[in-house]
Amino acid sequence: MHKGFYDGILKQQAQKRSRDATKASVLLISGCMDNQTSSDGAFNGLFTGTLLRVWNGGKFRGSYMKFWKQISQRMPPKKTQ
Repeated sequence: MHKGFYDGILKQQAQKRSRDATKASVLLISGCMDNQTSSDGAFNGLFTGTLLRVWNGGKFRGSYMKFWKQISQRMPPKKTQ
């Protein structure tokens, strides 16, 4: 559905050098643990909305870990449901 949008992001990222020391070709971040459920937001899920605010239209600068930590800090305390 949004293939062109995501292909553009991948192309931009392929042109940049990674600042992470991670050797993985794919990293996964998730909105909840296996024993939890994700929370909805007004447009996106709570996690996706928070991720987008941290990403700030591509202005975020930092490592994967810094990105993950900033998202986590803005999320409510984790609740197992």
